[in-house]
Amino acid sequence: MGGWRRSCGWLWRVFSASPYPPARCGQRVTVSAAPPRVLEPRCCRAAVPSPLSLSPLPLSVSWKGCPVMSESFESSESSLSPLPPVRVRSCSDLAELLPYVCALEPRDQAVVLGLHEAQRGTVGKAGATMRIDLPATASLWIAAAEDAARMFVAAHKRRGEALPDHVVLYLCPAPIPGQSAHDLAARMGLLAGPFRAAFSDRRLPVLHALCVDPHHFWCLEVPCHHGGVPHAMPRPGRARPGPVSAAAVAQGLTPAARREDIQARTAPITGDSAARQADALNAYLTSLTLPAHTSKAARDLAAQIQHDTKTLLLSAHDTLSTRGEYPTRHIVARVLLGLQNRELRDWAALLGVTEGTGRPLWLHLARNCVAPYRKFATAPLTLYGFTSWLADDTAAAHVALDEALRLDPGYQLASLLKEALSHGLPAHNILDLFRAADEDDNPAD
Repeated sequence: MGGWRRSCGWLWRVFSASPYPPARCGQRVTVSAAPPRVLEPRCCRAAVPSPLSLSPLPLSVSWKGCPVMSESFESSESSLSPLPPVRVRSCSDLAELLPYVCALEPRDQAVVLGLHEAQRGTVGKAGATMRIDLPATASLWIAAAEDAARMFVAAHKRRGEALPDHVVLYLCPAPIPGQSAHDLAARMGLLAGPFRAAFSDRRLPVLHALCVDPHHFWCLEVPCHHGGVPHAMPRPGRARPGPVSAAAVAQGLTPAARREDIQARTAPITGDSAARQADALNAYLTSLTLPAHTSKAARDLAAQIQHDTKTLLLSAHDTLSTRGEYPTRHIVARVLLGLQNRELRDWAALLGVTEGTGRPLWLHLARNCVAPYRKFATAPLTLYGFTSWLADDTAAAHVALDEALRLDPGYQLASLLKEALSHGLPAHNILDLFRAADEDDNPAD
C-alpha cells in the first residue's frame, strides 16, 4: 500500500491543484484529456449541484475523424474517406446521431458536440464531446453554462486542439413525476438560452439545440419564452433506425450503452444460488477464530488470510484461463474476505491483465456478493471497473465504479479511478502506477 501511495502521489497533487476560479454555482468541474484540476471532496457531493464531467470519448479516440456532413458543412469535393460520411441534414438526424457520440446513454445530462466545418476536399468532422450533469435549479443555469463553455475551451487548449466552428447542444432531462414531457421540454428550452450565450461569448455558436428523451425530441432553435416550445417529434433510433444509424454503424461506431443493461450484468445473483453463496460466506466467517488478546495474533491471522487469498486468486486465474471454470462458492467466500485488505486488492489489480481473465473473474466475484454481504462487492466492482476501462469498455467502467461508490462513498480507489476516467487519463498510465507500487512493495533481490 505504501508503494501505491508513493506512486500515485502526483495524482493526488493534480486533483487538489486548481488553475481556475471556483465554479460560481459551486459545481465540481472536471475535464478530460488532461490531469484533473478542480475537485471537491466526494463527501460534499450531496451539498452541491451535480458535477460536470467529460465523456469518455472526448477529443476523440473512438469518434475523432469520423466524417460528418451536414447542409452547413457541405463540401464541393468527394470525401477522402473510403466509407460514406454520416450525413446530417436535420434536427432529426442530429437526434439519431446522439447515441453514437456517447459511450453511456445520457440521462439528466447535457451533451455538447463540437463540429468542424468542411475544408476543401474534405467533409466536416465531429470533434470533442462533453457531458455535464444538468443543474438542479434554475438559479444555477447561467453559472453552469458559463462553467461548461469555459472548461470546453480549456480542454481544447491544453490538448493543443483547434476549437470547433460550431457546437450542437443536446439537453437530456430525466422525467419528473407529475410533469409532462412537453412541460419538461419547455423548461429545457429556457435552459438552452444561457448555454447559447455562454458558448457564443467564446466564439462557439450553438448550431442546433435539442431536447431529447427516450422517445421524442424537440428542436429548440430559438430561446423559449413563457414556456413556449415546438411540438415533439418521434426520435429515430434503435426502434426505428434511419440513414444516420446505418452510416454510423458502417463507420464502426456502436450506440451508447444503457445503464440498466450494464447494471443487470453486474447485479448480484438471485434464487437458490444466492442462498447457497450466503451460507458459504457465513460459514467461512464463522469458522475464523478471531484472536482476543494479542495484536500479534491478529497480525498473524491477517497475514495468513492474505497469503491464502493470493494463492487462491492465482489458482482461480489459472483455472479460468486454461479450463474456463470459475471458482466454487467456498473459494469465492474466502477470496471476497481477503480482498477487503486494500494492499491485497492493489496487488490483485495486476492479475489477468495480459491474459484477459481478470475482468470476468472480478465480475463473477462481484455478482456473488449477496445480502447480507453485498458491501464486500466494493473491491471486486472497483477491479472490474478498472479492467473494463483497460478493455476500452468505458461505459461498464463508469457503471461499476458508480456502484462501488454507492456501496461505500468513501472508497478511495474507486473514487480516484472514477475521477481519472472522467478526466480522460489513459488507463494504462494507471496500470503503470499499480506496477510501480508492486515493485516498491516487492523489490527484486
